[in-house]
Amino acid sequence: MKTRSYSQNTIKILFGASGNQCAFPGCTNPIIVSETPDSHAAVVAQICHIYAASNNGPRGKPGLTATERNSPDNLILMCGHHHPLVDKQWQTYPAEMLKAWKKTHEAKFQPGTAEALKLQESIQQLAFVQNYSDQQIAAEIEAIRQRRFIIGYTIRQKATELAERIERTELAGGSSQIRAKPRLVRSPAVPAGNIKPRPRAAGKVKSIGGHR
Repeated sequence: MKTRSYSQNTIKILFGASGNQCAFPGCTNPIIVSETPDSHAAVVAQICHIYAASNNGPRGKPGLTATERNSPDNLILMCGHHHPLVDKQWQTYPAEMLKAWKKTHEAKFQPGTAEALKLQESIQQLAFVQNYSDQQIAAEIEAIRQRRFIIGYTIRQKATELAERIERTELAGGSSQIRAKPRLVRSPAVPAGNIKPRPRAAGKVKSIGGHR
């Protein structure tokens, strides 16, 4: 008798409720990866049983029918890393824990739930931080450009310092496009052979030892 058989309706429910993410807490691995120039989109999700597909499997529960074992309520989608992890270390990841994960994870993608509102708030906060950082970075780049003609102002050093702040400190939330701009501000070093002497200022030339 087949122990793993999922109806089309079950598959649709699982994928529709997943938010295209592994349900392991903190994991953001997609369960469907986008197409590339050389490959089609691919389903990489693995269907994990909360109670095992058989009595002697991980988190096995005798007495369940095949329909109950393979129903959406007993299934959770995970990535290829976390599915074998929770099954091979099933003592660490009991059924009640996976049930809680499933409930919390799927609620994030159901409009109006507390989890969905929390996720939306987090996305909005991230967008605000990125937008704020972009504005800060753009303002500092403009300041560097305006001061580049001041004698003694080292544009390369200032651009390098800004790049370090972007990578490590308060401007790290900027978008990748804006974060790359300080590298474009740095002036390339001028080879010694290309430096031409300045022309001498016009003026009277004094002769040594008398008038001409």
